[in-house]
Amino acid sequence: MGRLREILYHSYDKHNDRVNVSLTASRFSRRVKRRFDRMFGELMSDLPADARVLDLGCGTGRLLHWLSRFDVQATGVDLSEPQIAAALKNVPGAEFYLQDGFQYLRENNSSFDAIFSFDVFEHIIGEDALLEWVEAVYAALRNGGFFVCRVPNAANLTATFVRYADLTHERLFTTNSLIQLFEAGGFVESRIIPQAYAHFTGKMKLALVRMLHRFVFSLCGRGYENNFDNNISIVGYKRGR
Repeated sequence: MGRLREILYHSYDKHNDRVNVSLTASRFSRRVKRRFDRMFGELMSDLPADARVLDLGCGTGRLLHWLSRFDVQATGVDLSEPQIAAALKNVPGAEFYLQDGFQYLRENNSSFDAIFSFDVFEHIIGEDALLEWVEAVYAALRNGGFFVCRVPNAANLTATFVRYADLTHERLFTTNSLIQLFEAGGFVESRIIPQAYAHFTGKMKLALVRMLHRFVFSLCGRGYENNFDNNISIVGYKRGR
């Protein structure tokens, strides 16, 4: 890891606070919980009782805060010491590891029923390393387990801003390139999870964003694309279910 990246990760909590709303009990809104319920709740309901679930690159614990509502053993791993410190306060019932995520995966083969990773894979340096991470996730899952990954969407009109809003960003993804990556890493039944909102204003915003993007993409001869939100979420399964 280069010196700049080491410095940036050491103080990543400050950058995170500038571009996101920090997690507190009051700020993790009911709307976000309901959106996560609509997008990922069905996947969680398919897990066995007391399943082991990993949040890879857990940050301040935003996703783990939601996962802790289910009957699972929730674990978070992150390389940023300040973010792990915040996560310990935000989700006291979870287990956390201050460690490089890739190394942690390599040390925990066939250990998890589900792995989530939000806003991590855009930071990985090099295409071969990206594949190695996906393969390590696959190996860390038990047979039939699933992997949910969220990354920035190159099809969104603000994608260039997102790409360069963080010096540790290396790439963006499209729905097709993300499916390609999952297939290369061995995952089966991979599918994009549609963005969902549980409230009227969110649904209207999503409809307007799609209408605008579809017009632009059709005008440019790219009418086959359908996912235009800021992020893309995908789920893939390890063989054996």
